[in-house]
Amino acid sequence: MLKKTLSRLSTRQCCSTASSSAPEPVPKPKNNENFTELVNNQYRGKMNYLNKVLGSCEVNRKRIYEKIINERKPLVELIEKKFCIPGRSRLISVGSSATGLIFDPSSDIDLYFFSQLEYLTSELTSEDSRLEPMMIKSFVNLAVPIMIVNFKFGLSMDIQLPMSNFQAIRNTNLAKHYVSADPRFPQVYLYFKRLFEALGLRNSKGGLLSSYHLMMLTVHFLQCRTMQNPVLPVLCSTHPHRVGPDLPIKKVLQLIDGSLGEFEIDWKSENTKTPSQLIVEMIDYYKHFDIKNSVINIGRGIVTRRKLTKQDKSQLQIFDPYSTMSICKSEYIPDAFSTAIGFIHRKMRAGMLIDTFPHFPEAVHFRSYAEWKPWIEKLKCI
Repeated sequence: MLKKTLSRLSTRQCCSTASSSAPEPVPKPKNNENFTELVNNQYRGKMNYLNKVLGSCEVNRKRIYEKIINERKPLVELIEKKFCIPGRSRLISVGSSATGLIFDPSSDIDLYFFSQLEYLTSELTSEDSRLEPMMIKSFVNLAVPIMIVNFKFGLSMDIQLPMSNFQAIRNTNLAKHYVSADPRFPQVYLYFKRLFEALGLRNSKGGLLSSYHLMMLTVHFLQCRTMQNPVLPVLCSTHPHRVGPDLPIKKVLQLIDGSLGEFEIDWKSENTKTPSQLIVEMIDYYKHFDIKNSVINIGRGIVTRRKLTKQDKSQLQIFDPYSTMSICKSEYIPDAFSTAIGFIHRKMRAGMLIDTFPHFPEAVHFRSYAEWKPWIEKLKCI
């Protein structure tokens, strides 16, 4: 879970510095010129700039991840030593801590706990003064039980308790494989995530979108079988021995912690489009996506029609391979997502929200654009 957004990073931390291209006039579309062609043709300089910045961010992401893992591994091992019973319980990294999708050096550590929950004791403090807890909160009645530990030196840890199907662990393994499948995936996802943060819509606690929602929306577009040349494989079909829902949990843990060796996905996409081109196409794809009547199935890489009754609420239906329930449950999400995509589509047509990554100053206008929406007060200020 990312605690601080990229907007608080300097450009030097996230990506290389460069001058943004000068403002360009809003073009008049040529006959039969669609949205993606217009943006690619009229704003080529901005698109190239975005590719350059995203490439720098991808290099820096790998560096940050390696640095954080090396720094935090001894700390996690020490906590596991005091917290777990050898052979009966352990702590497993999940989320960005395991997938490598860490873009911020101040990211939280997300851990999954196996076995009976025990509270941190004074033994931790006596072992390492950094481990003196400032606040411990347990939420056992949530869909995924969790314990939040805030230490006095500033670090926060979210420790999840396992459900019977270990969904969070399996999701982490799936995401880690997608990261390895094609280097454009982390770049497109970073853009999408950062943009929705700038709009204030990445606020799952307020009933809006989570990082995982945005990741699965990115995965769906990049692997969708309606694309002539998909960027990502449908991993549950091509690599069921590594990400399948029936994979023994013991092997899943070995894949996550690296005990089975480095990730190597025998996949090579024939799609040669740049990250910026894929981003523009993804915005256009979701602009015309029928949210109300569609169901996204990540495990099969397809979209199916939803059978609605009068009693059904409008929801964005996304199913990952490890649950029979949609990962999106809030009734705010469909309209919030559609409104945001409409706003982004409109701004991109005018040459905005392209070369202003990662800060997106134009996003400040989204609040007035959506001021009458029932979820407007849920927007998260950054």
